[in-house]
Amino acid sequence: MRNQLANELNRRSSNWRFVPPELKASDAELTVYVENFNGRYDSHTQIDGYTVWSSNGKTMAGRNFSTTTPQQGDGYEAMVDSLSAGLQQVAAEILP
Repeated sequence: MRNQLANELNRRSSNWRFVPPELKASDAELTVYVENFNGRYDSHTQIDGYTVWSSNGKTMAGRNFSTTTPQQGDGYEAMVDSLSAGLQQVAAEILP
């Protein structure tokens, strides 16, 4: 999930490069908190959370996100595909 979200954010931004914390080379930081990442009983998946931007240890801004995506079919693979589509929508909410 972490790498897929970073890749989606990188596709959307030409000004920033999003990498996992251990590869960080800048004082600017985007922290993504995921509070809900699961399938639901109604054939949808749900991803909820929020972001916090900071630079030099100072919090600058943040935004909430909430995405529901339909699940095409039954089973684990269909749920994973739906959550993957949801991560694309989350990236669009973080970087419109």
